[in-house]
Amino acid sequence: MKIFTTKTGAKVLGVKQDTLKHYAVKFGVGIQPGGSGTPWFFTMEHLMTIRERAWKWEKVEMQENREELGLGLLYNADTSPRS
Repeated sequence: MKIFTTKTGAKVLGVKQDTLKHYAVKFGVGIQPGGSGTPWFFTMEHLMTIRERAWKWEKVEMQENREELGLGLLYNADTSPRS
């Protein structure tokens, strides 16, 4: 199982670290084993939960690491948007 920090998880999701932390707190996703003031940790399941609940913006989709998330291409081979 791969574990992501706020920094690496934010890169995968294509958002800022503060945004990822905000949604982690809002949705009760991720773990902060050392308590307040310590780093957050996320599994891929946590990241996908945040992704599904938080946004549907094309701008964010274009910035996320779709390969790491196990998602298909954003655009078809003919450059048309995926369906």
